[in-house]
Amino acid sequence: MLDSLDWLVVIFLIVGVTGLLSLGFMLLVKNETIKKISFYFLTVLGMTVSWMNAKMTPSSYPGELALGWGLGALSMAALLLEVCSKSEKKTKIARILTAISVVLGIANAFIF
Repeated sequence: MLDSLDWLVVIFLIVGVTGLLSLGFMLLVKNETIKKISFYFLTVLGMTVSWMNAKMTPSSYPGELALGWGLGALSMAALLLEVCSKSEKKTKIARILTAISVVLGIANAFIF
């Protein structure tokens, strides 16, 4: 029987593995459709991890809480840049911002 901490570890593993797989798909695959799907999934994952971090962090750690929300905002900014951009350069910048948001968000939520 799994208790609540076991479920938390399972959720963390699922988020970490899906994040790494989606990052690999977004950065290494040549197919543009798969890159877009991975980008949108990672954007939602970045916002979700930011929300999870905000729920897990006690209010006595305002710096870590602000960092978590800031990484979620970075993910939203990357989504806006992707949707509003017409050039390939801005699309690459949006993908890099999303990758940074997800990696730092997972590290912030799970390690710090």
